[in-house]
Amino acid sequence: MTIENYIVIAIGIFAIVGGVLIFRGRRRIYNLLANLQKDLIGERGDSLSKRASAYWVGFTGIVSIAIGVVAILTGVFARE
Repeated sequence: MTIENYIVIAIGIFAIVGGVLIFRGRRRIYNLLANLQKDLIGERGDSLSKRASAYWVGFTGIVSIAIGVVAILTGVFARE
């Protein structure tokens, strides 16, 4: 294995850890983003945040976990 393989494996580990943290804190992250949006944009931000949900924040966490798994598998099985 080359140094590139180890770098990709490290990126995969960070992506999985970040995805798990995002998924576990999805409600807090959503509430934080919704409040910031209301403060920055005002009334329009309030109407935009009503259409969004914490589901999409969780979906982002799951996608990050999937990217991490693919990165680790690529790092382990890639040959030069």
